Amino acid sequence: MGSDIIMQLDDVVSSTTPDPVRVEEAMYRSLRWLDRCIAAHNRPEDQALFGIVQGGLDARTRTISLQEIRKRPLPGFAIGGLSGGEAKEDFWKMVELSTRPGGIGLPENKPRYLMGVGYPVDILVCVALGCDMFDCVYPCRTARFGTALVRLPGGVMRIKQNRFKEDLRSLDPSCGCYTCRSYSRAFLHAAFGKATAAAQLLTIHNLFFMQTFCTDMQRAIEEGKFSAFAREFIQVIYPPPSRQKKIDKEASLSSSFFVSPDMKKSVLVQREDTGSTGGEAVVQRGVRERGEEDEEVGKEEEDDQKNGLTKRGEEGEDTTGRGGEEEGDSQEGDTMQHSDRENEKEKNTSVDGDQKTVEEDSMSSRGKKKKKRTGKREEGKEENMKTGARNVDQDVACSTSEKSTSSPPLWVYEALKAAGIDISDLYDHFSTEETKTTAMPSNERP
Repeated sequence: MGSDIIMQLDDVVSSTTPDPVRVEEAMYRSLRWLDRCIAAHNRPEDQALFGIVQGGLDARTRTISLQEIRKRPLPGFAIGGLSGGEAKEDFWKMVELSTRPGGIGLPENKPRYLMGVGYPVDILVCVALGCDMFDCVYPCRTARFGTALVRLPGGVMRIKQNRFKEDLRSLDPSCGCYTCRSYSRAFLHAAFGKATAAAQLLTIHNLFFMQTFCTDMQRAIEEGKFSAFAREFIQVIYPPPSRQKKIDKEASLSSSFFVSPDMKKSVLVQREDTGSTGGEAVVQRGVRERGEEDEEVGKEEEDDQKNGLTKRGEEGEDTTGRGGEEEGDSQEGDTMQHSDRENEKEKNTSVDGDQKTVEEDSMSSRGKKKKKRTGKREEGKEENMKTGARNVDQDVACSTSEKSTSSPPLWVYEALKAAGIDISDLYDHFSTEETKTTAMPSNERP
């Protein structure tokens, strides 16, 4: 196939397997298979064969694997057996063990590839611990489910949520990918689930996000500013309350929306031309649909009026015919004529009463229908106003459910501290006293 880097065949056991004997057996079997791969590899100049460290979550077994694999003449190494559902606390400790300096972990002068890790925060922490390479389907898979990766509070944006249906902003204001430059959140929300292009556009964005994220980390390492970069990224995803309030205020001031005073349309319009057409198309479609609904209401009322006039005309002709016949028969006698006229008056009165009742029922029915349709339109207008207000007041990226928790997870603090990056002051800013105590190492707790 012409691969530049090839991996040995290994015996993979789930990291959550409770059987230590099975884990140790898989580790030794992987070492034997590695020796066979090295013996069979006949293109070392063209392809780099990497060995894979195994051992699950057992420190003793993984240490044996590390010691043995270091003895093999390999151009690079991979850390396997993780990202299988284990707790983050166990995950980062095994990564730290696999990269620990002093002849314990893998050598620093060769690539160290951590397999199956794709969450941005996980990658940031593992880079701090000394890993160089990663692979994961996460950016593409999560895009297919409607989730975009963003450098905003919470770190993700679920585009299928209804609050994005009239949001004409790009996914991430700081992103320069094709999707963010060409399409709005409203377009992606409307298209998702109806056109495969929506998932493809989110995939383009997520891959661009990961590429930019890794490039920024490389630049920070080269400039000796990785610690500052890590702190800044963590604060973006988990902003303290003071910064969150500032973000909310900036979002409100910089929002490209306002509620139109023309309540007949009741749509959100842009203050400035953002160059995004997708969201505008969605809004315009809504305006057209409301216009078509008004036309249908007018046609129904016109038809009802015509039907009412036709019925009254037919009944009038019938009444006139009966009156003529009775006048011809009136010559038979005054008594009969008087009686017939009295009967006719009663009939006409009955017919007029019935006609009036029919007309009243028809008008009442039309009035109820019209009132119901008008009520729905008014409810729609109010909902659009509320949606517009929410778009202005909400965070640029995330709803309350998507906003980050009050502080980064404690395992992030512990892992970065093990890597020499202290973020304890972040917890001091926006954690309770109980959380701060828990975040401290056990030997430092009061």
